[in-house]
Amino acid sequence: MSSKKKPSGAFHRKRRLQHSQEDKSQAKALKRFFTTSPSCQTGKPETTKLTESDHADDGKIPISEPLPGPSTSQDLLTATSAIPLPPSCIGITGTDTEDVDEDSLRDAALPSTSRQAIESEQRRDPLLFLSNDCGEWPLKITDEARKIIVERGPQQVRGIKFPKDIHGRKFSPFHYSRKLCNGERVNRYWLQYSVSKNAVFCITCKIFGNDTSSLAGSQGFSNWRNLSRLLSGHEKSRPHMENRSSWRELSQRLHLNKTIDAEHERLINAEIKHWDQILKRLLCATRFLGVQGLPFRGTKDVLFEPNNGNFLKLIEHIAQFDDPMAEHVRRITSKETHVHYLSKNVQNEFISFLAGKVQNNILEQLHEATYYSIILDCTPDISNTEQMTLVVRFVTCKANEDILIKEHFLGFVPVASPSGEGMTEILLHELEARRIPLKNMRGQGYDNGSAMKGKHVGVQRRILDLNPRAFYVPCGNHSLNLVINDAAMSCKIAADCFATVQDLYNLFSGSPVRWGTLLKHVSTLTLKPLSSTRWESRIEALLPLRFHIEEVYDAVYEASHDQKFDGLCRSRAGALLKRLQSFTFLCSIVTWHEILHKINIVSKQLQKVSIDLQNSMALIKSVKSFLERMRSEEGLNSIITDAKELAEKIDATADFENEQEARPRKVSRQFSYECKDEAVHSGKESFKVNFFFVVLDTAISSLKERFQLMDNHSGSFKFLYDISSLGKCWNEKELKYACQRLETVLTDGEDHDVNAGDLYTELQLLADMLPPGSLPADALSFINHGSEDVFPNVYTALRILLTLPISVASGERSFSKLKLIKNYLRSTLSQERLSGLSTLAIENSLLDDMDTDSLVHEFSKLKVRKIRF
Repeated sequence: MSSKKKPSGAFHRKRRLQHSQEDKSQAKALKRFFTTSPSCQTGKPETTKLTESDHADDGKIPISEPLPGPSTSQDLLTATSAIPLPPSCIGITGTDTEDVDEDSLRDAALPSTSRQAIESEQRRDPLLFLSNDCGEWPLKITDEARKIIVERGPQQVRGIKFPKDIHGRKFSPFHYSRKLCNGERVNRYWLQYSVSKNAVFCITCKIFGNDTSSLAGSQGFSNWRNLSRLLSGHEKSRPHMENRSSWRELSQRLHLNKTIDAEHERLINAEIKHWDQILKRLLCATRFLGVQGLPFRGTKDVLFEPNNGNFLKLIEHIAQFDDPMAEHVRRITSKETHVHYLSKNVQNEFISFLAGKVQNNILEQLHEATYYSIILDCTPDISNTEQMTLVVRFVTCKANEDILIKEHFLGFVPVASPSGEGMTEILLHELEARRIPLKNMRGQGYDNGSAMKGKHVGVQRRILDLNPRAFYVPCGNHSLNLVINDAAMSCKIAADCFATVQDLYNLFSGSPVRWGTLLKHVSTLTLKPLSSTRWESRIEALLPLRFHIEEVYDAVYEASHDQKFDGLCRSRAGALLKRLQSFTFLCSIVTWHEILHKINIVSKQLQKVSIDLQNSMALIKSVKSFLERMRSEEGLNSIITDAKELAEKIDATADFENEQEARPRKVSRQFSYECKDEAVHSGKESFKVNFFFVVLDTAISSLKERFQLMDNHSGSFKFLYDISSLGKCWNEKELKYACQRLETVLTDGEDHDVNAGDLYTELQLLADMLPPGSLPADALSFINHGSEDVFPNVYTALRILLTLPISVASGERSFSKLKLIKNYLRSTLSQERLSGLSTLAIENSLLDDMDTDSLVHEFSKLKVRKIRF
């Protein structure tokens, strides 16, 4: 055998010189790629151009792109992707060069802040920085990572100087292709070199799994001596061929957007759309039943069963005409799904969710308004639980819009202790739970119950001790009721009058036959019972006697003479006939109709939400003036004239003298100087003294007493009722005193709502700008259109004035819904469900303004159960 000729020294020197030149050319190229240019620091793009001499050194080095300076995280990602990665991440076609440290080049190319941002983004989403070096891939390849790798394609490292092992062997790009028996070469795209591991991997087996091959392991294969034999056996193995087929299939699906994930996503989106439609219909059904105050549940909770309740029955009817609901019902009945959102618990969740959205809307408006008033009232429900209604009143002043006075219902609260202390604790707890600050309360509206209005231990007194600016205003409607109650109980004739009206109703309502007799004669207005609480509504009971007394008289006459009725009925009817023929009774009917008619009109006005302190006091004064004018000879003569017309219709004697009166009892005198009472000889005089003046005097005095507190509050704000006339009706001294008085009542320690001096100055300027006769609401609306910063003190004072409550009518209306929702068939209704249904029924206008799609989206977010890892 011939021995191998040893290279000469000249040959070695020639090789070392050639390697040195190659290293220098590669170093120059890498320096152009990775050295930070001034443009990267200043943020101005700069393009690196290669000269002909550069191309002569390595003609296969690509030209770098402009590198804008990163300003945001997204720009940072873009700028980072624009920086050429080291050979461990992307392939560089060219001659062999020395190894380049990836981290050092990255650090040299980016400032420290950029590196920190990259690391932060990488921790947030590792897939964004999935390395091209297969040796740095995680051990467990997720579906998302697999998609990214296949979409990116093979990244075969070329153009670098591969390191040698201890045996002097290294990887050669020659292994990237396979030579066939016919001499052709086929690219092994699946073979990839890892710079970090100095090993090769089969990327198809690594991402799709192949436990039998070292090419798919965590360390790869680096035995370069046996690499050819391993590759020859590996590429012919069945697992490798299946993985290559999976790679090719996934690549084609990604190209056509028909991956399994895309198909799953399509199915998921279809399912999401289906459930969105179902939830939308279920929420609409819940809203419909809640707004109408209808019950939800029956005796059964199964579809297509009798007595399964309004909710399920409504779903059954919707399914007959709606395809999504029909599909949902089909899945339930065929037991394809156990998630149907039709159970009683989900119904409660629907109710709580919708009621919570309404409550949040109300609270948002309240916090924007700053100042508010509280309205409370109590009543027992069907289960004998004392329910306290909670209502807030405030003024909304949106920029460049008209002001609105609003009263909104917040819920029912059970009261265990109906004392002043117990209800105060409940009120404070509810305000704290809803994050409503007590210091912003400027008004309290309660009925005239002792627990509420007590001067020493009532609710209003306890709240005033905590907040002196929370003015207590007695309910105007309750006060009017008490005024009429005092007048009705002031004399015997008044009590007899209402007793007769009630006896007439009792006579005919006790039997359907007798009621038919009444309807045969009275076709328009029928008899009605007296209300024990709503005294102004007693006018409805007086109307048939005031305008249809002849028909009522004929019905009573028939009942007293018809033999089909028993003796007791005819006796009662005969006694009522005599009372109807009494001229005193007829005068009483006319008198009470006049009083109640006027008070009923005022009461209806006081129940409006938009009523303010000025208008309410004007209405109360009009009632007082009416009663004072009525208490005169002219008023008495007018009553007698109208009563004579009624007497003519029933052929009764229109004279007081023919009525029998009891003989006056002689009263013994203890002292001789006591004079005897002057005897009343005239029937008219007796009616005037014993009934007419007594009723009117009692009503007038009670009116003054019960509205005294409201009048005091009105005096503090009186100068704001007509700001446009301040210069004519108020002198400088009076106006300054009124401003100082208002500042005093709106002061709590060091906290002032208004400043008297600034308020005086602002009022003088505003008086000339407002049209004559401007009401407080008009003045506030004028200021709200861009002048709230010019008149801040007037703006605050007017808002507080309009915030003061006038009546608790909103609370009484909530009790009407309470009776409808919690009736004898639903007496076991839970408190949370009661408050939720009441909120939907009372605040239905706010619920109608809400977008159903957004409600469905929010509810679905609350109900999501799957967690994506």
